[in-house]
Amino acid sequence: YHFQSSEHNRLLLTNLAELRADSLLCDVVLIAEGTRINAHRNVLAASSDYFKAMFTNDVIESRSRMFATCKRLFH
Repeated sequence: YHFQSSEHNRLLLTNLAELRADSLLCDVVLIAEGTRINAHRNVLAASSDYFKAMFTNDVIESRSRMFATCKRLFH
């Protein structure tokens, strides 16, 4: 049996956004220009090679819960 739904992608993104907005299951906090942003490492890594490398290599950020990012995150 194979389940397929045309709504799955939209619902998944909506639910992930709600989890983040409610700070539920967030496992990292980004800090940019003094603004804190709760986030999910897996979502960041899946959507950005920069974050994927940061979280999967043996660097301090891969083990840290909170870190500063570039100043132009919102531009």
